[in-house]
Parts: sequence; C-alpha cells; structure tokens
Amino acid sequence: MDKWMYLLKHMNTLDKVPTFLDKRVFQLIFKISEVAKLRKEERMAYEASLKAKWDTQNAFDTARREGKEEAGYLFVKNLLFNTNFHDEKIAELASVSVNFVEKVRADLQKKDK
Repeated sequence: MDKWMYLLKHMNTLDKVPTFLDKRVFQLIFKISEVAKLRKEERMAYEASLKAKWDTQNAFDTARREGKEEAGYLFVKNLLFNTNFHDEKIAELASVSVNFVEKVRADLQKKDK
C-alpha cells in the first residue's frame, strides 16, 4: 500500500520508475502516465505509430497462417494422390483436422470434373 501511495503522490515528478517500484504493474502505470503527459499532436503520432505496428504484426500473422494453411493443403493433396491412407491417417500425418482433409478431397473432386 505504501508503494501505491508513494507512486500516486510523486507520479508527476518522477522521470523513471524507482527501483523499489520496479515491478510490472508499476512499470505499466508509469508508461500510461508518460503517454498521458504527451501533447495532443505527440499522442496522435504515438497512437498512429502503435496502429502501424499492430497492423504490420497482423499482416505478418495473417501471412504466416495462410502460408501454413497452403502448405497443409499441398501436403494433404500429395498424400491423397500418392497414398491409400484413410482421411484420419492423413489428418494425423499432416497435423490437420479430418474435416480439412475432407474439404481438400472435395475440392480435388470438383477440379476433376
């Protein structure tokens, strides 16, 4: 409780988190107060940079996920063409769901028509 009182009382004069407050929750509060001190233009620039960072991370995550899905699709397709394994075995080997294998099989059958 004393740490909280100290932090609240001296927040406006602190330049960095004192070592005795060096815990994650106090660091987070300190970061929030730093953002709150920014002028409107600075805060808008900060928020824009955060949004750009998050957008970039989301784009990478989406690309990674789509790449894994495509690789899984191709692997399942090859197993379907080159083996006589049942769907459960293919799903196990490809680390995908049986439903995914069934969708690939249905997709390949549509393309054959």
